[in-house]
Amino acid sequence: MTVVRKAIRPATSPDTLLVGWDEIARYMRRSKRALRHYVLTLGLPVIKVGNNVSTSRALIDTWIVTYGHVARSRKPKPKRTPVL
Repeated sequence: MTVVRKAIRPATSPDTLLVGWDEIARYMRRSKRALRHYVLTLGLPVIKVGNNVSTSRALIDTWIVTYGHVARSRKPKPKRTPVL
């Protein structure tokens, strides 16, 4: 069974370019550290030139439909209770 998920938010223009980790993180509503993890483990589509990184909203939206369920399925770590 294939589940189709909606993108986080609709792009006004599908080819809108996102430049830098900050813009990409704001669009995906994730931390920069999480995005770097997604690039290494799940193949988040970004273009790196030197220290700069960019991608388009269309690429991100397509990636979310394909891998978003994996990125969102991770459960947060339980908080440790202090030992008295």
